Amino acid sequence: MSIYNTSMSGGGIEDGENKTGGHRFFPGRRVTFYQNNINMTLSQNNITNEIKRLTFAVLVITIKLYLSSIVWQGGNYLLLNQATDYAFRAVLYLSNLPAGKVVEAKVISESQHIPLRFLLKILRMLAKAGIVRSYQGVGGGYALGKKPAEITLKDVLEAIEGPIRINKCLIDPAYCNKQGAAHCAVHRVLGDIQRTISEEFGKYNFEQLKGYRNE
Repeated sequence: MSIYNTSMSGGGIEDGENKTGGHRFFPGRRVTFYQNNINMTLSQNNITNEIKRLTFAVLVITIKLYLSSIVWQGGNYLLLNQATDYAFRAVLYLSNLPAGKVVEAKVISESQHIPLRFLLKILRMLAKAGIVRSYQGVGGGYALGKKPAEITLKDVLEAIEGPIRINKCLIDPAYCNKQGAAHCAVHRVLGDIQRTISEEFGKYNFEQLKGYRNE
């Protein structure tokens, strides 16, 4: 017979009374213990579910960042992203100004139809590469950091996007899941194409582009 009876017909055993020892038990404590265990299990399940949710969210963000690094427009792959195009415009605009002239970012933004906040980020990247120079304080703004003839399209492109690479295996052969870059005809041809693209971007400087604008 259970010693945890809460009622007995005919008496004899009081609520929670041990028949042999006379000690009293407290069912409420046992119930509380079970409730605590249940609550702890639920908490652990909640934590596990939250970890799964956060892991999934991180995975989604990672995929989105990867996809955003591949620039598509109208279903077509584009070699250059929008930031590089804006950077070309900004540097060409500064190249057409008198040497050393400083202008505000707002002026460049309005003249070249570049969103100001986006332009400011681009100018910081160009300044880090030494292509433009930033001037603080009253009358501050931006000017070229070099002569237009010393700045190539390749310089600007790499300041914004990094080294020109048309395939991952040209960054590091280890990216090839076939592990055959050293013997891959496609790898070699892509390498030739990449060198040609890099050389072509390096051929044209902004002094030349000033001339093209006036033709």
